[in-house]
Amino acid sequence: AEIDDLIVIFQQGAYGLTASPTAFLGHPAPAEVLV
Repeated sequence: AEIDDLIVIFQQGAYGLTASPTAFLGHPAPAEVLV
């Protein structure tokens, strides 16, 4: 893995950012992109 690498997860179901608690486990919110 390199700095600025991206990971894309298709068909994540209800586990996207909008269905998760804010700041879950103290981690920063991930980017959520619709292409």
